[in-house]
Amino acid sequence: MRVRLNKNFQNKFFYLLKGKNTWSRIATELGTSVCALKGYAIYGNTIPKILYNKIRTKESDEHIIRVLKYNWGKVKGGKKSRGSTKKNQKTKFSEQLAETVGIMLFLTRKDDIRTFVDKIGFNNPKNRKRFESLAP
Repeated sequence: MRVRLNKNFQNKFFYLLKGKNTWSRIATELGTSVCALKGYAIYGNTIPKILYNKIRTKESDEHIIRVLKYNWGKVKGGKKSRGSTKKNQKTKFSEQLAETVGIMLFLTRKDDIRTFVDKIGFNNPKNRKRFESLAP
């Protein structure tokens, strides 16, 4: 379960809790991380019920807005991402595309032009025709 407090009160509450101590000292006393503690204090993140029970006061109980299920953030995220869960379409294998990509990968190397000409046998009319058909 998670507790949502009034954001203004939550900010003041955590800074009163901190007092003159450091965030790291408070975090170790409460058994949480400094980053999480600052998230509760500064950004108004929901507080885990276990942590809230350690720090609760009568005044903080009056400022509870809602008690949320533990997996509340996961459920909300799943509802937001419905449109992005479409399956990716696989592209069909194309020999021409594979050859073009291979040539492009080959060209990104730091081989000089002569080596390139020797490797693909550009002087051979069959290879020249194939290369010209692939060129844009």
